[in-house]
Amino acid sequence: MSNLSLEEFYKLSEKEKGVRYKELSDHDRFLVRISMPIKGENVGFRELTEREKKEAKEFEEAVKSGNINKWFNKEV
Repeated sequence: MSNLSLEEFYKLSEKEKGVRYKELSDHDRFLVRISMPIKGENVGFRELTEREKKEAKEFEEAVKSGNINKWFNKEV
């Protein structure tokens, strides 16, 4: 295992980075991981119904008041 510097690593192609990642120090691997972009996609959006809004408000109040167990055990 060679000791690849972070500067050298960033100059590599994406494919080569995948192969040589293990050559970085523990700290440099950590820096690479936290600097990677977070990928995701929005799968949709819809407005909440009035019932959902009411339940969300009740849940929020249960959390704030410490009654979360009571909220989960309520009868529907």
